[in-house]
Amino acid sequence: MAAIAFELPDQMKREIERAAKKDGISVSEYVRRAIAIYLGHNTRYLTYDEIIELINSEFDKKLLLKQSEKPIARDDKMVQVLELIYNELVAGNEPTVQEISAKVDMDMRQMGILLKQLYNIESHNVRRGGKKGRRYLVEDLDKIKQILYK
Repeated sequence: MAAIAFELPDQMKREIERAAKKDGISVSEYVRRAIAIYLGHNTRYLTYDEIIELINSEFDKKLLLKQSEKPIARDDKMVQVLELIYNELVAGNEPTVQEISAKVDMDMRQMGILLKQLYNIESHNVRRGGKKGRRYLVEDLDKIKQILYK
């Protein structure tokens, strides 16, 4: 398997080289041991493949933890956003992100992030009347209805 290459600052390189020389081991061995200690496996030497597997498993754990921390509670402001979008869609309009965010006095970007995280609802880039914009589409009507009126 090919090695991963990256540049360290010169001072850090010198410190690692000095420490490795002091311990009588190669720089790569020193780095492998440091990674093993960092990952909580300081009892033995880890191979490159084991290090990569540990890093990936740690990443997966952090990703799962982050996903489980998503708020579940229905925020009044976000319910208001969903109701506005729903009412516009029922009336036959496809509202823009700007229109909805202005009505609820909320930052467009933050509103979009929260809609995606909480309800998996996204706006879409579309052209209507020769103008391009991010809009909530009629195809999301059923999804919004299920969220609001379940």
